[in-house]
Amino acid sequence: MSDRYLDACGPFVLWPPDENSGVDGADVDALFETLDRDRGTVVFEVRVVREDDDDDDDSVPIRLTCFLHTGTCTPNDGEAAAFLTERPWFDEQLQAQMNLVRRRAWRAVAQRDRDTAAHRLLATAEPGKMIPFHALFPADWDLILSHDDTYYWVVDHYCPNPACDCTSVALTLHQLREGKSPLVVGEAQLNLADERATVDVDTPAARELFSAFREEYEETIRDRREEARRAVLCHAPALRKPAPVATPVIGPSAASRAPRNAPCPCGSGKKYKRCCLASSTARPGIAAPRS
Repeated sequence: MSDRYLDACGPFVLWPPDENSGVDGADVDALFETLDRDRGTVVFEVRVVREDDDDDDDSVPIRLTCFLHTGTCTPNDGEAAAFLTERPWFDEQLQAQMNLVRRRAWRAVAQRDRDTAAHRLLATAEPGKMIPFHALFPADWDLILSHDDTYYWVVDHYCPNPACDCTSVALTLHQLREGKSPLVVGEAQLNLADERATVDVDTPAARELFSAFREEYEETIRDRREEARRAVLCHAPALRKPAPVATPVIGPSAASRAPRNAPCPCGSGKKYKRCCLASSTARPGIAAPRS
């Protein structure tokens, strides 16, 4: 994944109000590697888009500096200044996206590199509890599925056990609802062992949704599983080995019950008088008796 997309707020398109139909829109890409926490700013790359043009625009983008608290932009050069002058609607239309941009900005603060959040989380992870990818890498892309005019958020979970080499990913599917909390509509296990991933779904109602998700995101999930696995191997504490069974220490009271010529209670195979008798009867400042 490119460092350019460390944050999940990918490019979005702004269009002018309906009364300005036919006017070009603007494709906006927030570059969160430029985030200035002290000033509260982030740089946008902006390209002109046309509603009837499906071809990729390879033109050089202009750059605007956006103030996160207000959602207003300032031009970085003369070309950017001309862009804003010609599109007085730009700042107003941007406001609808600013809550998303702000949330992604604060997530980006938690992920200044690819190790910080993962190390902090995995150092104390519970061995039997799966970890969502967005907790390992807070600023990465969320997996959003569009199906039948409804949007769904899929959370992918991974095993934090460095000794586990399973190829399954746990998925939870949430329906996104305007003004309401996401609604869980299904869970699944995606097995990546084969060239074609298999899906084990908990409810028949979610089967079609997970099939559509696999078609769109299977390669992405494989990449995320590999990165999650690398993070676990690098940052999760090694499994503790079983504590060795301690050899019983024979104290004076137990040793005093053993006859001198009997096998030593420590299990050495020697006679007690040739083994632990001396240490069991010795006291500081007094030499052990010789047999």
